[in-house]
Amino acid sequence: MPVHLVTTVSAAAPLAVPSLTSFSSLIFTLLGSIIMVVVAIRMFTAYTKKNWGELITELIAVIFVGWFIWFPDSAKATIVAIIHQIFG
Repeated sequence: MPVHLVTTVSAAAPLAVPSLTSFSSLIFTLLGSIIMVVVAIRMFTAYTKKNWGELITELIAVIFVGWFIWFPDSAKATIVAIIHQIFG
């Protein structure tokens, strides 16, 4: 009994436009991870040099950037809420 591995596609089938939202979120996650690695290296060098002010500044920056990279909806909602509290 022969097995046929041929599939047919109808010529009238509509071509789907690819959604790039998953691709863009993948790129943003990768870039965010690279930024986190760079900042972690900077924090380590600040720690070894005993530059405590730079270490705290880098820590605050990495928390803020990570918040926007990995939780963008929450970050946007919080920023909007703060702006509405200030400007009404």
